[in-house]
Amino acid sequence: MQSKTQETKPPPQQTISMSVNLQELANQNKPDDNIDKLKKLQDLRKSKLISLYTVGGELSPLHFSFVPVLFEVLGKVGKSEKIDLLLRSTGGIAEVPWRIVSLIREYCDTFGVIVPEIALSGATHIAIAADELVLSELSTLGSVDPTRKHHLLPKDKNQNPIPVSVQDLKHCILFIKEQLGIKEEIETEEKRDLSNIIAELFKHIHPLSVGAIEQSYQLSKLITRKVLETRKEKLNQAHKDKIENILGEEYYSHSFPICRKDVKNDLELPVVEPSPEVKEKMWDLHLYYMKEFNKSKNITQQNQPPFQFKYVGFLDAIDIRRALCAIIDPKNRPILGSWVTI
Repeated sequence: MQSKTQETKPPPQQTISMSVNLQELANQNKPDDNIDKLKKLQDLRKSKLISLYTVGGELSPLHFSFVPVLFEVLGKVGKSEKIDLLLRSTGGIAEVPWRIVSLIREYCDTFGVIVPEIALSGATHIAIAADELVLSELSTLGSVDPTRKHHLLPKDKNQNPIPVSVQDLKHCILFIKEQLGIKEEIETEEKRDLSNIIAELFKHIHPLSVGAIEQSYQLSKLITRKVLETRKEKLNQAHKDKIENILGEEYYSHSFPICRKDVKNDLELPVVEPSPEVKEKMWDLHLYYMKEFNKSKNITQQNQPPFQFKYVGFLDAIDIRRALCAIIDPKNRPILGSWVTI
């Protein structure tokens, strides 16, 4: 769902007139081995390391399909003093980060998150739950202001609902009030003008969809609170409220890059700055995964344009490897996806 938190459905998956077996394709197109890279970082961190790495965008959002695969990987890793999650994701379905955090917490006393590059939107919810948040100069988190599609919202040219957030509506109305000079709680001609403008707005945005969007906003705030409450070093209520407000509305853009200094200064969360050795191994793994994401295999069948087989996500540990594969159509749209063993 690109980098938005509140998408309510998985990536488009439809039947195609091709006979494909993703597990067989994975067996024929195995990614390069990365065990040594995982082991080196795991040894430096003195932890059990799991990678949750996705290409992002429409191809591999955080989706409920991750959860049983993560459960399988955690079962193989076993309960440990410390589990590190090497994380790259641009977000996904709102509830999934809470399920990921709560599941990992069942298997460890200390939870670390290592972000070589980006952990945006819902992935930020995972990151702020960490007892040890390892960020380099490049590492970037993102705001968690919710955006939701609803069947009563305006449609684009393809008749798909246009995503709208609570903040979009709030700032729209605030802008109108400022332009009309409305400051006092008294009946004025300007306030009547505002009522007329809002009535016109609701001709395009159904009032019932506004309720659903507000529900998404409250859900995002709830998840922020719940993931923060899992931290070993407890935060006081004022601190949790501050983080909730900053991540939910004070950055004014879902794409605003929250850098390491922002995590320290704005969110006031402790950050682990990696040693040169740890940073090198973080980046080695990042480059490895991005190289695998850039690989593709053409698949052709009679009377059909070429499709592509690609890896779009990995859930890795030392002794177990799972990958998310996709078939990409000629318009670069994912039309079939599945988790496979590699």
